[in-house]
Amino acid sequence: MEILVLSNGKGEDSLAVTLLKAMDAPVKIKALPLVGDGRAYADAGIETTDVDQDLPSHGFGGTRISSLLKDIRAGLGRVTLNHVRALKKLSSGADLIICVGDIYPVLLAGLFTGKPIIHVATAISVRIRKYNFAEIALFRKRCRKVFSRDEETASFLRSKGVGAECVGNLMMDDPGLAETGEDLKIPADKFVIGLLPSSRPDARSNTEKMLKVMSHIGRDMNVEHVIATKGLMGDVIRRANLIVGMTGTGNEQAAGLGKPVVLIEHGPAASRKRIRQYEKLLEGAVVSFGGDDKKVAGGIMSLIKDPGRLREMGEAGRKILGGPGAARKMAEAILRELKCLQQ
Repeated sequence: MEILVLSNGKGEDSLAVTLLKAMDAPVKIKALPLVGDGRAYADAGIETTDVDQDLPSHGFGGTRISSLLKDIRAGLGRVTLNHVRALKKLSSGADLIICVGDIYPVLLAGLFTGKPIIHVATAISVRIRKYNFAEIALFRKRCRKVFSRDEETASFLRSKGVGAECVGNLMMDDPGLAETGEDLKIPADKFVIGLLPSSRPDARSNTEKMLKVMSHIGRDMNVEHVIATKGLMGDVIRRANLIVGMTGTGNEQAAGLGKPVVLIEHGPAASRKRIRQYEKLLEGAVVSFGGDDKKVAGGIMSLIKDPGRLREMGEAGRKILGGPGAARKMAEAILRELKCLQQ
């Protein structure tokens, strides 16, 4: 049996690896990362194909017209053609294609292969928008199953004749969330703000932006800041009383672990539009404050002074994201589909 995995984003690559590691069966796996270098696959020992795909937006070309135009000038058409060529070559021996991310990998696999598809929908939720007629038609015709990110979306898709279900969120099974036991050497009585700048190329710029905001936090707030760490995300999130970040998987994971999250607008990956989407997606678990750095810091300080609000945000995040276990459930369902296909 052979599976080909398509994913379009670094976070999506990591989610795909989390799912694949849960498959306890002799299955040959190949991966085609559509954004970035696919390092998560390489680190997991999963075979990948290198595709010339570097674009200015790093996968966020649809968030702003300016970003899309930059991608077009940088060769978006060429990159898409490379994706199609690689897909046709890699899919020839596959029994099943797993698409992790938004609609783009499903569209590619649906249009340019005849292979059965399972879609792990990490991006779209009816909390943000409903799938349109064309997307539903694609799912009904080409997908054997769609794993949605929440039950409301699964219910909507089922009402449209799509085989959809929600078994939880892969991101909550991420090994990167594990605690290492590292002593962060922070006094127990300190209020800790954790910063999650993302793992994308914009991480440095994001960090600089967050530090500018943090510089306006009053010294009387009893807040610890700044300890730089690498590979200790689970430890940092669990020790933090509040998380400050942009948009992305790490911030959702923090919300799922019961941490209130403040989102800061910065760049195409954390545009005002995307932040609004996250506020709808993680209703009650995240908040953003408009204005300049000083005003954003003021909003954070007001939140620190409101333990009841912090507690409510943490509870909302746990409820929306759910606990671990989704990877095993999805893996078992996918293996059942493979067996059905071979009968």
